[in-house]
Amino acid sequence: MNPRRKRALWIGLAPVALALVLFGVLLAVLPAHAADLCVDYTGANDCHTTIQAAVNVAHPNDTIIIADGTYTGTVVTQSLTFIGAGADLTFVDGSNEGRVFSTSVNGATFANLTIQNGHVINDSGGGIYASGALTLTDVNVLSNKA
Repeated sequence: MNPRRKRALWIGLAPVALALVLFGVLLAVLPAHAADLCVDYTGANDCHTTIQAAVNVAHPNDTIIIADGTYTGTVVTQSLTFIGAGADLTFVDGSNEGRVFSTSVNGATFANLTIQNGHVINDSGGGIYASGALTLTDVNVLSNKA
């Protein structure tokens, strides 16, 4: 190939390459869109059957929507939002066998559910142990021991 044509080809491709690089940088710095994950003990609508299963695949700032029913406790390791069907309909129960929720990050949010029967010995937070800020809205925290 003629050296002049080769150079012209490279000059023509440079803006395209630059645009692709900038697009990649833009994708890397923009926050990812938070996802909604569902939990239903029956597995309806392709939902997770346990809260822990949803937590395991969640990313920070995702929302876990929990159908009515009784679920066992879980460990929260990131900033997540948990929304139940109502405090009189959705129960997260520790069965007096351990802590119900544990979070070590800021930003965990709980709404419209009951957290009950958590039990830990020689530690704090039978129902919820939080070393960071958390938000509770329309949440019953009942019969937990620490």
